[in-house]
Amino acid sequence: QGHRKGCLSQDVLLKMCLDVSEGMTYLETSNFLHRDLAARNCLVSEYNEVKVSDFGMTRFVLDDQYTSSQCSKFPVKWSAPEVIRYCKFSSKSDVWSFGVFMWEVYNEGRLPYENRTNAEVVESLNSGLRLLKPRLAPDAVYLLMEWCWKEVSTRIQPVYGRGSAVIKNYSAAILCMIYTFLSCYYLQKPEDRPSFALLLHELASILDL
Repeated sequence: QGHRKGCLSQDVLLKMCLDVSEGMTYLETSNFLHRDLAARNCLVSEYNEVKVSDFGMTRFVLDDQYTSSQCSKFPVKWSAPEVIRYCKFSSKSDVWSFGVFMWEVYNEGRLPYENRTNAEVVESLNSGLRLLKPRLAPDAVYLLMEWCWKEVSTRIQPVYGRGSAVIKNYSAAILCMIYTFLSCYYLQKPEDRPSFALLLHELASILDL
């Protein structure tokens, strides 16, 4: 059924995310990587039940990792940094895409980075920028999105945690250069992102509140 924006309740939006996390948990535990998770690749029933679909890029893996030798086509705006930089896919890169999917759901189908080119998106990600909190997303849900987008180690965070003292002494360009330099050494492992099983549990907990 067609729906106008603003007519879906918070419970329905959350349940949509829960449905997809359940489907992705199944793929994760079955050693499959979807590699193209996005709202456009999900089917919605008349009862607002959501199923993951479009398995054209899906791969079966034994060690939870797949490096593409022909990394020519992938959806940049839904892709994790390690996919963009190294064509390296894992269940954790699917988790990153799931975070973007949740952002789409809570923006009622709006495209991520809709006014930016792929090159601009890559530059933003390299600078540590992330999608902003959707107006409809509760804080607890946005925290899960941010968890899905984890990349930089907490070993870097104290550099920025000094707040105004750092900002007063360094221009944005220098901060970006420091960030890029440090990230070469302290990139957090994608394993620091949650599993789909854990996301499923957390989303179910929010739904029960």
